[in-house]
Amino acid sequence: MKRFLDLADFERDEIVALLELARRLERHPEPHALAGKILGLIFFNPSLRTLASFQAGMARLGGSSFVITPGQGTWHLETRLGAVMNGTAAEHVREGIPALASYCDALGIRAFADLKDLRTDLAETHFKTMSELVDKPLINLESAINHPCQALADWKTMDELGVPRGGRFVLSWVYHPRALPLAVPAAALHMAADAAGLGHHHHPLDAAGLQAGEHPQDDIGPVGDLQARGIGDHPADVTC
Repeated sequence: MKRFLDLADFERDEIVALLELARRLERHPEPHALAGKILGLIFFNPSLRTLASFQAGMARLGGSSFVITPGQGTWHLETRLGAVMNGTAAEHVREGIPALASYCDALGIRAFADLKDLRTDLAETHFKTMSELVDKPLINLESAINHPCQALADWKTMDELGVPRGGRFVLSWVYHPRALPLAVPAAALHMAADAAGLGHHHHPLDAAGLQAGEHPQDDIGPVGDLQARGIGDHPADVTC
């Protein structure tokens, strides 16, 4: 596995095998499996569990890691293509990302949605620009509309709780005074459909009823979109 950017990149059996590997490592730790290996972690946005879990995971497997938070102890990095470099950013990702990748064996990047242009966010413009600059194994630590690591952890948790493959998955939202990123709910819906064996080779926001050019408050919602796909008639329902 060279890149872990989206669960949709993998067949269900591949994801199941990955989860089994995680369970095996829990039962039978391999403290030297990644000895001498370095994981680079670039966080353009804050993190708690993702950052801590990746550092702990590398340490438990005998490897090491370094963390870069642009603008906090390092230069700010400009992500926009064609931007005039007259602001706080001293370097552009086109130079910075390849340099950082050269210091490690694998790289993880977190870059949230800007929440300024829905079309740009849905297109994963900034994350895709950076991913094209990396020639090492790459991990999506949360992008504008995807959080595959969170989704994988959710899948593992459901397995551990014994949730049946034909079980009902309910994802609910509560009011928040400001707009929040779409990545976690989109990835969760995608994961639930994939875990249920409903197929997954589509854009993760399709499952949430959000496509390029559509406003997130349009009447077509997650339930309506899923029902349009016939998912609501399947023994394993995905409900929002």
